[in-house]
Amino acid sequence: NQALSADEIKQIVKVLDEAKEVYWDTKEESLVYFFDDLKNSKKVNKIIIRPDYKLKKFGKTNALITLGKVDKDTKESSKEYEKIK
Repeated sequence: NQALSADEIKQIVKVLDEAKEVYWDTKEESLVYFFDDLKNSKKVNKIIIRPDYKLKKFGKTNALITLGKVDKDTKESSKEYEKIK
């Protein structure tokens, strides 16, 4: 299951505010934030934010694109992710 639990969703604001692990996705030109999965130590939760996302009605904004879970080693082995913090 790739969906975040209600408790994990509640953590999003804190995760973005404290930003312990931040990567730049060079392929998608997005910020990727990782934080621990509460139930599975082999997984991490991922938040993808696209800076300067264009919305017709509002112009440019920073948009939360997706949330999900990935294996811990994915962030380490991905050549698309460049650690920035």
